[in-house]
This record gives sequence, structure tokens and C-alpha cells, in this order.
Amino acid sequence: MPHFSNALSTALHDLRMIANAGNRSITAQQPPESTRPRPRASQSLAKSVPLSSQLYERMHRLRQIQLSELPTARARMAVMAAKVQAARAAVMERTVVLLERAKHGALARATKAKAEHLAMVAQGVEGKLKVMKLDVSATIYTPETVAALGRYQQHLRDTRERWEERHAAAREKLKAYEEVDSEGAGTTSRSRAVGSGQMKEIARRYGTLIQEMEDVRSEIQRLNR
Repeated sequence: MPHFSNALSTALHDLRMIANAGNRSITAQQPPESTRPRPRASQSLAKSVPLSSQLYERMHRLRQIQLSELPTARARMAVMAAKVQAARAAVMERTVVLLERAKHGALARATKAKAEHLAMVAQGVEGKLKVMKLDVSATIYTPETVAALGRYQQHLRDTRERWEERHAAAREKLKAYEEVDSEGAGTTSRSRAVGSGQMKEIARRYGTLIQEMEDVRSEIQRLNR
């Protein structure tokens, strides 16, 4: 039985807290659950205000709030939403105007015209340079000059062929001298003494051929440049 009384007292206290929600004066007057001594069920029912009255009063206040304050708040929200939509429309309109001015405005048209003018000027300068190049080429490469260059090119070709022939002949002579030198190495001491003068002559001619080959090689390299 004491457990049932305690449970009933706790339930009634919770209902009063719900009924008095939002009423700070009533809530402040009630001590905390932990410090307030728990009365008996009979005493609590005798001294407290009827719970049904508190619930009815609370529901009546909530109904008044629903009927008076909520429509006003909804109206304010609707007005605010309309203002936000109007501001958004104004921003979009201003953005479109700025984009139109930036793309098709006077400044954009002037910049485009200036760019086209500079492009035409560049094309004119390019054409003028081509004409000047043709004039310079016509002035330098006259028929006489072209003929002289052709003759000089033919002369260089002939000279190169002659030097190549001399180079081949020198190599043949050098090869013959090397063969004679190798044959002289196998003779007797008597023949060596007899042919000492010939060997000196061969050595001299060998050096001359080497120098001539170097000259021919240098001349061929110069003609190739």
C-alpha cells in the first residue's frame, strides 16, 4: 500500500508539472523533488488544486495562443517570405542587367572594335612585310646575280671533284710507297746500303704526300661549308 501511494503521488506531481509548464511563478514556488518531503496521498489530494482545473486552464491558454498569436506569426512569416522573394527577384534582375551591359554594353563594343582594328592593322603589316621581302629578293637576286651564283656553284662542284681525284691519287701513291717499304725490309744488308738514298727519297715523298692529303682534306671541308 505505501508503494501505491508513492506511485500515485508521483503521477499527480508529474501531471501538475505538465499543467504548470510555462508558469514560472508556480514552478518557482514548488520545491525540487529531491528536497521536498513526499506527503502522504491523502494530504496531497486534500491540499492541492484540482488537477482537472489546472489542465483545463492550461489547454485554454494554449488554445488562446493558437488562435491569437499563431495567425499573427504566420502572417509575419508570409510577409517576410514575400520580401525575400522580392529581394531575390531584384537581385536577379540587377544581375541580368549587369551581364547584358558587360557583354553588349558600350565598353564591350568598344573593346571588340579595338581588337578588330588591331587585327586588321596586324594583317596589313604582315602583307607589307611580305611585299618588302619580295622587293628585297627581287633587288638582290637579279638575273645576273642568279647566273653568277649558278656559275660559282658549278665551279665549286668541279673544284671539289678535282680535289677528290687528287686525294684518291695521293692515297694510291702512298699505298705503293708502303708496299715498296715493306719489300725493302726483307733485303740483305748490301742492298740496304745501296738503297739508302732511295729510302730517303721515298720518305721525303711520303711526307709530301701526307701534307698534300691534309691540304686536300681541308679544302674539301671548306667547300662543304
